[in-house]
Amino acid sequence: MEAKATGQSSFDEDMGMLRALLVDRFQLRFHRETPQLKMQVLVVGRSGPKFQASKDQDQKERVNIRPTEISGVNIPFGHFVSILEAQLGYPVINETGLTGKYDLALKYVRDDSPGSDGPSVFAALADLGLKLEARQAPVEVFVIDSAERPREN
Repeated sequence: MEAKATGQSSFDEDMGMLRALLVDRFQLRFHRETPQLKMQVLVVGRSGPKFQASKDQDQKERVNIRPTEISGVNIPFGHFVSILEAQLGYPVINETGLTGKYDLALKYVRDDSPGSDGPSVFAALADLGLKLEARQAPVEVFVIDSAERPREN
């Protein structure tokens, strides 16, 4: 399946359009629940962020995503957090207050990688002036009730 957003849209708007597409194409039925979950909360460190907003906020986002790397230019901060969350495999809540688009480079080594040399995700984030804090809090999740084979175009 291939989909393109028309015009300029925010990351949150893109996610809303994707949700609508899945509901339409797969007859996806879901509901929301808010259980208490262990999570990481992303906050700004004491000395503030150590990265700059992109100079040209209208430039197209270019992002390089590898298993232990997120880098690129003009990355919407919400998109950066979503990618980080997917890489870590657990909820990450953005409490940085940062909005806008940034030129970012985060490269780290997984804790379960024997013999690998490099910073942990916590140290790599600290180098960017960010910090992950462990908490337990209510998190809204989507629970899939049913889905069908996709319909033709």
